[in-house]
Parts: sequence; structure tokens; C-alpha cells
Amino acid sequence: MDSKRIWIFAVALLSLPLRGEAQADLESPADTLSHLTEIEVVANLKQASQLESLPLSYTDMPLRAIESEGITAIKDFSAFAPNFYQPDYGSRTTSSIYIRGLGSRMDHPVVGLNVDGIPVMNKSAFDFDFFDIRRIELLRGPQGTLYGRNTSGGVINITTLSPFVWQGLKAAVEYDSKEAYSARVSYYGLSKRGGESGRRFGYSFAASFRHQRGEHFNQTSGEYVDWGNDVGLRNRLQWKRGRGWNLENNIFFSYTRQGGYPYRHLDKSTGLLEPLAYNDTCGYRRVFLSEGFKAVKRGEAVEFSLVTGVNYLDDKMRLDQDFTNRDYFTLLQKQREVMLSQEFVIKNRADQKRWQWLVGAFLFWKEQKISAPVNFHKEGIDDLILSGVNSILSKVMPRAKLVFAEESFPIESDFKIPTMGAALFHESNWLLGRWRITAGIRLDYEKASMDYDSHSLVHYRLTPMMPQPKELITTFAGSENVDFVRVLPKFALSYLVKEGDIYATVTRGYRAGGFNTNIFSDMLQNNMMHNMMKDMRLPQSILDKAPAFTNAENATFKPEENWNFELGAHLNPLPGMRLDLSAFYILCRNQQVTVLPTGMATGRMMSNAARSHSLGGEISLSYRRGGLNLAAGYGITRAEFDRYEDGDANYKGNRLPYAPASTLSAMASYRWDISGSKLLKAVDAGLNLSGIGKIYWDNENLESQSFYSLLGAHITADFGKLRVTAWGKNILDRKYNTFYFVSLSEKFFCPGAGARFGIKLDFEL
Repeated sequence: MDSKRIWIFAVALLSLPLRGEAQADLESPADTLSHLTEIEVVANLKQASQLESLPLSYTDMPLRAIESEGITAIKDFSAFAPNFYQPDYGSRTTSSIYIRGLGSRMDHPVVGLNVDGIPVMNKSAFDFDFFDIRRIELLRGPQGTLYGRNTSGGVINITTLSPFVWQGLKAAVEYDSKEAYSARVSYYGLSKRGGESGRRFGYSFAASFRHQRGEHFNQTSGEYVDWGNDVGLRNRLQWKRGRGWNLENNIFFSYTRQGGYPYRHLDKSTGLLEPLAYNDTCGYRRVFLSEGFKAVKRGEAVEFSLVTGVNYLDDKMRLDQDFTNRDYFTLLQKQREVMLSQEFVIKNRADQKRWQWLVGAFLFWKEQKISAPVNFHKEGIDDLILSGVNSILSKVMPRAKLVFAEESFPIESDFKIPTMGAALFHESNWLLGRWRITAGIRLDYEKASMDYDSHSLVHYRLTPMMPQPKELITTFAGSENVDFVRVLPKFALSYLVKEGDIYATVTRGYRAGGFNTNIFSDMLQNNMMHNMMKDMRLPQSILDKAPAFTNAENATFKPEENWNFELGAHLNPLPGMRLDLSAFYILCRNQQVTVLPTGMATGRMMSNAARSHSLGGEISLSYRRGGLNLAAGYGITRAEFDRYEDGDANYKGNRLPYAPASTLSAMASYRWDISGSKLLKAVDAGLNLSGIGKIYWDNENLESQSFYSLLGAHITADFGKLRVTAWGKNILDRKYNTFYFVSLSEKFFCPGAGARFGIKLDFEL
């Protein structure tokens, strides 16, 4: 760690500026609302004990902090959680998350997401607008024992506001300096039958709309590329029937339509980023629907819960894949996925403190259909296909030249990927004096298959030998299957002290294997070149230089597995103060890494590194007294390859790409209550600081983003029913990059968001 970063961290800790990690223990989760009818404990049906007593590192944030810090999505929350990072890659479909050195740009996430207990399995739906979010919980480290697949880095649990907590009308409007505006409205009601002791029924309806003009201008099209429109609808019904029965149904719908991607080309001669200028249309459209039903029966000794979840995702991405003003090729990817899940959990009541246990079963099925045609245009045909074939031809037929009759043609790729899984799990907590012992195990089975069909039709001519074009049909079709069984144990030991607890944990997690659909256009392109040369009856020695793919075995990748060893503590050293510490070591096998193309190839794929490890720690300190709210957090990670060779290079000792080496977050706010005023009730003002870096962009560790920090601020005037907030993000307009990739041997970067200022009005009735 360099001296500058140490100085920043020291100042942050001494001044105690960050997020609201421990605030949920010190305040009501909904205490910004003007009136509450019932304080309802936010209980997780899959935890044998409450969050604060779990032997793991966590960050939680209540509604008060979510609203005051302007958190409208997971990527905003990531600025306040140690060793947790979700960058903005320019589209809601690329919802990549990195935690403790682990992460993924594509395919399966390392962090699970549950909204009101309903799993969201496709990370393309992770990035959505928050409104009326009552609480966010981030559990760091593998959570596979209770949550299963794709939680090897942690899990995010989001709880929305309940009509049993607050009733009334909420509305908000917001506008910022980048010509973005949003509006939200919600209503929470409670009907009672038979009086307070009878049946009670709660209901809520909420809607949101957001538009942004964008801030990245495309000089070729003359438009902002990162414009967007988002619509969200939510309905929550809760029924307390009596005799311990609670029923609940949640429906969430979101619609997103946005422009393209602010990727800028690196000029190799100057080392500077060129202005954004690509010629083909880019954009993304998403429809997402989540339906969840929960039934909970609380008996005298045990609790039983049944949770049914349904996800529907339909999205379309249009991409200028060369991101230049040249006519190479475009991609139109359509994805449709349906997911069904069913979970059963039985556990004893929380008041049985000596031994708390739970057992459960989980089933899921999903089917994903993908259509991904790549359309080659004139320059792409010449440079990416014909140049390679003509280079080989020139060695045996110097006068011959291959040409296509088409000015453009598509490579069609269609996939059908059904996946199913089943799991049994158990966890127990024993309290023996000052010691708490936690043990759990999960048996997880998953099976996935892929039916693929890639094909193309072109008309080629070999001059001067062939006077007329000849038809060439290339097909690449078949199926692949993968299945695996994983046993996911967990063991933890906690020692209770007067100020809190100290714990040690050993857990195992895994990320599912799968299929590389993004590489099929390159595979078919290779087969097309091979078939053309074979059709021209070239010698076998020439054909061997461009062998055809006969199956898609190389398009599969293995599950990633890790063991997490962790020491930590949750302490309350002084009244109003919370201190959380953790140190971890993660040993990872079959690490899933994104392989960027070389030469004039374009597809990217997931591969497996043999071994890697991650070593690091987190510290969070918060303090609240009266109107003063102070906190600071820092995370540091050193994640390296232990064994990884791709045939061209050995990356042993190199840092894992895309995950930041450290994160810094800080917050300081104060609320002044105004007495004697009939109009103004209070004023709240605060500053926040987030820092991220260093981030390596490639396996070679040649490209990187250095550590950077972003400063934000807000001031709120509270008039009781109405709150007016002025805010700023990245107010010093710090320049930084959030993404890097290679296409056609050229380097591209995605710049981060610049300074932004806005005003927000919240109304409650």
C-alpha cells in the first residue's frame, strides 16, 4: 500500500467518516417516515439466528441511510461496503460484481441476490432502480451452505417496505444536472377484520419512472449514447391469518430501455483515449418480472416456511462490436429465460437459545433461450474472413483471390439451455456458556444442457478461375451436457465477550459451470474458412492449418470452487459505537476467468485457471450519538493466480483482473432539530467519500486503473411531510475508468461518471 493511500485511510478513520453498516442496530429501519404503526423485525427465514450474531463479515443498511446517501441501485451501495464493487460498465445487462478478489464479467455471478426472499438467478436482472427499500444486507464470504450455487463470494438480501410497518402515501421527484429526472409514488394500506386480534391484511402498490439524457456523446451519430428510460412496478400483499400463519405475495415488474456503451478507443501512438465515435446503433432493452409467494407457520416449538419464486427475463442487446466508425460487424443478442424455484425450511423458534437449528430443501428449474446473430459488413468480411483465406491461398495459388458476392451476411447462433438443480441443507447453532458453535452442510446437485445451432450462407467466387459465385452453407449444431454434485460444509466457532463476539469460520462455496455462447461466431467463422478451402480442394496440409470444430466441448467451463478461512469480531466498545473486523484467506480451484481474444478474433469466453488465492481483511467503524452519525470502512485484498497457463503465457503470481485491491468508504452527517418553528422541523447535512483501486484489467497485469476517490455531499431540509434534498456526486469531477477490453487487437476503455448535482423532493402523507 503506498503512502498516499495510507494517509487517506488514516484521515478517514480519525475523522470517522462512511456508511450505515451498523445503524440497523441503533435505529428503526424506517425512522425517516413520519409515522409508524408497528416495528416489524426483518427476519431471514434461512438463518437460524439474527444477523448480528452470525459468524461472518456483513454490511447492512436501513432505509434512513439508503435515502440520505442517495442509493438507487446495488452499484451505489457498493461504494459503502468493504471489498465489494459493482462497476458501471455502461449497460444494465453487464451487472458484474467483484468481492474479496473474486468476480465475473460474464456468465454466473459470485454473489447471490434475493429480493423479499425470492432469488434472482440471472445477473442480467441485478441492476434495477431501488425505491422503498427498507433494508439491504450483504453477507461476505461463501454462503453456499444456506444459499447454494453462485454465492461463493456472498449474498445480497434486499427487503422492501412493508404495509405492516408504515401506512400512507409516499412520493418523490428528482432532477439532476445531467438532465436526468425521476418520479416515484407508493401507497401502503392496512385493513383489519375482527379488531386488533382478528385477521389483518396489508397491501402496497408502488411505481417508479426514471429518464436520463446521458453524458457520453457519440461524435459519429451526434447523440448521447448512454440515455435511458426505466419503469418499475411493485405490489406486495401480506395476510396475518392468526394461529401463527402469515401469507405473502410479491410482484415486481421492471422495464428498461437504454442506449449504447461509452467505450472509447485507445490511440496507440499518443496513449490517449479518442473521442467516442462508433457508427452502428447500440442499445439494450429488458423486461423483468418476479413473482414470489411465501407461507410461514409459527408454532409453539418450530417454524415452517414455504417460498415459491418465478422469474421471467426477456432482453435484447444491439452492439457495434468493433466500437469504431468502420463497417466491421454488429451483434443482436436476444435472451429469454424462465425460472421456477421452490424452497422449504423448518427451524425451531428463536427463543430456544441453547440450540437453534434449521433444515431445508431447494429445487429450481430454468430454461434460457438465446439468439445471437452476428452480422458481418463489407470491411469485416474483407479483414476478418477473406484476408485470412487469401493469405493461405497466396502460398499455393499466387494469382487466386477469394471474394464474396454479399456485401453483408449474418452468422446465426441459436441456443437452448435448460438447467435444473436440487439441494438439501442443514445448519445448527449451539450455545455452550460463552461459546457458540455453528455447523452446517448442503448437498447440491445441478444438471445443465445446451442445444446449439450456428449456421451461415454465403456465395463465394475464386478469381479468375470461377466466373460465377458458388453457394456455401456452413452449419455447426449439436448438444453438450454438464452435471455436478457438490458438498458444501460450514463450521464456525464464536466466543461471546462483554462487548460482542469473536469468531472463526471455515466455509466452502462454488460457482456453477456452464457454456461459452459468446465464442460460437468465431468457431463458425473458423469452420466457414475451413469449408471454403476444402470446397476448393486445397491440399490437406493447408486444411490442417485451419482445422474445423466438430463439437463444442471447448465451449464448456468447469465449476469454480473455493474454501474461505476467516477470523473476525463484532464489537460495541462504547455506547453508540460499532466495530467490525475480519481477516480472510480464500483458496480457489478452477477459478473462472474471462479470456479476451487475440489477433482479429472478437469473441470472449470463460476459462478455468487451475488455482488462485485471495488474502485480505475488512474494518468498519461507526458511531452515532444524538444527531451525529459517523462511520468508516476499509477493505484490502491481494488476489493472485497460483497456477494458470493458457498455452501462451504463465500468469503465476499475477493479480486477478477486474477486482479492486482496496476499497475505502467514509460518511459523516449531522441532523439539527429545529424547535419552535412551525415550518422547518430539521436540517440534515453530510459528506461521503468512496475510494477504489488499484484494478488490473488483464491477466498479464499490463493495463490497470490506479486508486481513485469520489467525494459526495447532501443537505436536507425537513418540513415534516416534505423533505427537500440537494446533493452532489463526484463533486470534484474525478476522471477514472470502470472497464477495459480488447477487440480486433485494439484497446477500449469505459470512462466513469463525472460530476453530478441534483435536487430531490420527498413527500409523505
